[in-house]
Amino acid sequence: GYIEETGGWCSEDLILTAETVDLGGTWQWYKDGIALIGETASTLEPFLYGEGVFTAVYSFVGGCKTMEYESPGIPTADFDFENVCFGETTVFENLSTITEGEIEDWMWTFGDAETSNLTNPTHFYTVPGTYIVELVAYSDDPSCNDTASAEVAVFAKPEPDFDINGVGASYAGDWIACA
Repeated sequence: GYIEETGGWCSEDLILTAETVDLGGTWQWYKDGIALIGETASTLEPFLYGEGVFTAVYSFVGGCKTMEYESPGIPTADFDFENVCFGETTVFENLSTITEGEIEDWMWTFGDAETSNLTNPTHFYTVPGTYIVELVAYSDDPSCNDTASAEVAVFAKPEPDFDINGVGASYAGDWIACA
């Protein structure tokens, strides 16, 4: 047997449907090993019970079968950086977390049509300006993906608005060689 998933955990419309080819049996759903009272159909809305491991047990004449579903880890996307002057590279520090397991994947968009899927990327902007950077942290359930965004500044190097006028420098004395 297997469990078919429709909908998503974080969109709160996930329905688990346990499937088997064996007929004439009965279902019982469990969460973390404890029977869920009244959950004796082949379908279950697991988000009603909170995060955990859900098991469908099918008892029939030939014995019993078990099928398992574990709620996904829920990511929180977050990152840090420092604004830079034009010509310097921006370093991004990924501070994302997940409630359980590991984050499946990353996608950075740097606001200049460039992207990266590295955990902690660096990026060089070719033009000074302000850019909206987004980081998406992906869970194994697409409804649980999370996005963080921030405005990143790449400052133009200042140009002096004054002139230096002088008559030159002079030196009187002996030069000393550096050894």
